[in-house]
Amino acid sequence: MRLLVGLGNPGAEYADTRHNAGFRVADGAALLLRRPEAVRAHRAEAVRGAFAGEPCVIIKPQTYMNLSGGAVAAWLAQLGLAPADLLVVSDEVQFPPGEVKLKAGGSAGGHNGLQSVIDALGTQNFPRLRVGVGRDPRVPLDVFVLAPVPLVERPAFDAGVAKAVEAVKRWLRSGLPAAMNFCNAREGDDAADQ
Repeated sequence: MRLLVGLGNPGAEYADTRHNAGFRVADGAALLLRRPEAVRAHRAEAVRGAFAGEPCVIIKPQTYMNLSGGAVAAWLAQLGLAPADLLVVSDEVQFPPGEVKLKAGGSAGGHNGLQSVIDALGTQNFPRLRVGVGRDPRVPLDVFVLAPVPLVERPAFDAGVAKAVEAVKRWLRSGLPAAMNFCNAREGDDAADQ
């Protein structure tokens, strides 16, 4: 059993914002599941299903980004999973649109949604997949991440979301090291094709 968490904010007004990159990846990953069943519990929208014969639950906390941790902890407890069985997907302003990185653990790096998950779980030791959204230093950070992705950035942003969904697929099929090899390989590196 695996638990995939897409971080974002609920509501139509946030749907196309940079901060909802995690929700976009969760939606794309849900399309990979066989016999998906929609569920709403623990302050999250969820989809249960299977990928390559293995059970998987994908959730999108509906608590707003900064309070996501409670929903994640509740789902982990219900499923009887450890933080290592979890993959959290979030936006990342330190990477340009289209860039995606996967780490086995680490600090929140200033991301309030990741910090909420760390606080709720009491550990930094869970995998996280970060989807680049860029940064404009002339714009306050909260305004920037809550703004819609501009048309000029959408091809790169969508490519990043697609790469993140492929990384999720590899994580589900082959585990974290294979997904990290795919995600973190430099352009033209042979590891990207494994």
